[in-house]
Amino acid sequence: SGGKLKEWSERLNVPLIVVPGGSQQRDALPYLLLPIVVCLQKLGAGNFENDLREAVEMPEKIDLKSLDEVANKLKSAEVAIYGSDDFAGVVRRFKNEFNENSKMVVKWGTFPELSHNEINGYQRTDLNGRAGVIFLRDKNEADEMKVRFEVTKEILSEYVNSLHEIWSVGESKLAKIVGFSYMAAYITAKIAELVGVNRERVIFVEKLKDELKNRLNLVEKLEKNLF
Repeated sequence: SGGKLKEWSERLNVPLIVVPGGSQQRDALPYLLLPIVVCLQKLGAGNFENDLREAVEMPEKIDLKSLDEVANKLKSAEVAIYGSDDFAGVVRRFKNEFNENSKMVVKWGTFPELSHNEINGYQRTDLNGRAGVIFLRDKNEADEMKVRFEVTKEILSEYVNSLHEIWSVGESKLAKIVGFSYMAAYITAKIAELVGVNRERVIFVEKLKDELKNRLNLVEKLEKNLF
């Protein structure tokens, strides 16, 4: 959106796409994600016109009332978010949104890996009193993955405070990614509103960046090495 990366790209004659600035990076996801898809199409990786159209329309198809209920249940929970490897990026996106919007530390993981290890952690019932688990589900998930979700849900339901399934919306993978990302932003912003925190500010990140700049001068060092 400008700054040093734009300046360096122009000086080094590196192609760049400039997106609108003035917002938090997490709020600029459509500007950051969709141009990548357009570039892939221009490079011949496929025709994504229908996927892009569906992705842009996705937020209008999401049931916000059900998300309000999830937010209310999880506002004081110790949250864990799980999904399939097919949506690993989305699972992490959910985790990041909880961190930045809701100011909450959460766990995240993917199937099938968590079937081999993390599931065992829930045996400590003395630690699970506030545990709230989210499963990110997809209607097109493979039968093996569906069974893993269902069996894990049966096991964990007795050991956690609440368990929520959030289902993908849409047909294309891109639309599902955008839909999940929108739901993550909505739920975590709602929690921020419910508990009275400012979702916009990331005070600890700002402090960290200031201290890194003061102590390391990384930007200046990089610039010196580049030019």
